[in-house]
Amino acid sequence: MTDEPDYEPGPNLTLLKWIVGILGFLIILFVGIIGVTLYMRITGSKSANPPATAEESRPAPATVVEGSGLVPLSGFGDVAITLPEDMDVISLSSDGARMFLTLGTEGTARRILVYSLADGRELGRFILDRAVVE
Repeated sequence: MTDEPDYEPGPNLTLLKWIVGILGFLIILFVGIIGVTLYMRITGSKSANPPATAEESRPAPATVVEGSGLVPLSGFGDVAITLPEDMDVISLSSDGARMFLTLGTEGTARRILVYSLADGRELGRFILDRAVVE
């Protein structure tokens, strides 16, 4: 028995100091980002993508490209499109003077209807069917 107490080495606090320092830095960084964001919103400073003004948000007059120039579209009233019972509208898109209505079931296209935007009449159909190849 000696008079000296047994000293067990304690845990190395260097790692803990590094973790506390990094977390403190991240907290200060995120508080700064939140502060800058709040300041920008409160002062209403201009952003890279400003919101559209009323003048910019008006739709352009409807026109159709025919031949060498633009021809304004005339109103054609209501056009009733009868959908088959087993099909839903998958997508609707337009290209120039035509509108393409894609019909199908569960995300699989089975029929594409083509309509004229000038008068609303059906121009044609694409019926998509898998052929069994032997």
